[in-house]
Amino acid sequence: ERNYGMYNQILNDMVLYTSGDGIKPQSHASTPEAARAYEEYFAEKAKRIDVTNRLSFYQCQGIIVRALIRDGDVFAAKVRNARDEARIQLIEAHRVGDPADRDRPERVWDGVEFGDFGEVVAYWVYRSDGSSRQVLANAMMHVVDFTSASAARGTPLLQHSVNSLQDIDEILQAETRAVKDQSEVTRVLNKAGG
Repeated sequence: ERNYGMYNQILNDMVLYTSGDGIKPQSHASTPEAARAYEEYFAEKAKRIDVTNRLSFYQCQGIIVRALIRDGDVFAAKVRNARDEARIQLIEAHRVGDPADRDRPERVWDGVEFGDFGEVVAYWVYRSDGSSRQVLANAMMHVVDFTSASAARGTPLLQHSVNSLQDIDEILQAETRAVKDQSEVTRVLNKAGG
């Protein structure tokens, strides 16, 4: 994403086409007044929805779509802040994995803990201090587009294009180098006739 402008632009376009400046709920309350009140309440709460109090609900949507396409999945934990207000905590895919500070528990694969019937029971999240914490499945949203029934995690939607993008970038660099080489050297052709 950071090394290839085309890949970055593809991600930007997909976020724009998918969530734009945010998907907004529309109330179906019994009266127009109630619907307006519900929508105004949601709009006010959506201004700062994440636990860091920096991101709006609509910014979170864009970040989630971008991470889903780039990484294959993304997580959002349902948490409460210091004032006991409901918030979400966005967790990138690389922060979920088998516990780093203990032996891997049974039925944990790629940071996803499964129950007796293959149901997701919990997720294991890496903390900044190197430890891991278990987040129960009912407190975590796993945003993923599964490609198989037995998958624990997703695969990046653009995984098939990375090699092609790298090839395009390398060809462009080679062409740029060739043009610079040709423009730096003066060549004079002489013929026998003068």
